This record gives sequence, C-alpha cells and structure tokens, in this order.
Amino acid sequence: MKKNILLIIALYVLATFAASSFSFSTTIAPSSHIRPNDEHLGIEVPVLMYHHISNDVTSEAVVTPGKFQSDMYMLKKNGYTGIFLTELVDYLNGHIELPERPII
Repeated sequence: MKKNILLIIALYVLATFAASSFSFSTTIAPSSHIRPNDEHLGIEVPVLMYHHISNDVTSEAVVTPGKFQSDMYMLKKNGYTGIFLTELVDYLNGHIELPERPII
C-alpha cells in the first residue's frame, strides 16, 4: 500500500512537471526531486524536461541542439545515468535497483 501511494505521488509530480515550463542552466540544477519516504527508497531522481529542441529559439522553452548536447555531456561527465519512467516505477515497487545517479 505504501509503495502504491509513493507511485501515485511520483506520477503526480511528473504530471505537474509536464504541465509546467522551466529551463535549466548549464549547471543542471533541477527545480525539484522525487524523494521517496521509505528508508530503502532514499534515492533522489532529478527529472529534466525539454519542451522543444530547435535552432529557431523563440522562447525560454526552446533550446538549441548544441545546448541540449552540452547539457547531456555535462550529465554524463558528472556521472548521471538516464533511466526510463518505467524503471522508476519498477524501483518504487521494489523490483529493480537504480544506478548511483539516475536521472529522467
């Protein structure tokens, strides 16, 4: 039951991110983290969202391919490993372990 509540909270947080618009600096500082409340689920999972990638930057929601590539390089350089949302769900349900520094 507790894991289902955590899953619902995580999905709510992700839906909230999907409905909002925000950008990141080159230091990759997400505005929020998913932090499960269980002791055995104490890992933080930053969630990044890029609304649009284009050379035609018309708003803060658009990043250039070069900026996106630079951001991905910095994440890799700093030891982050990309995971799928389904992997977060599997982790919350206790089916898998996540890498040391996961990111969605």
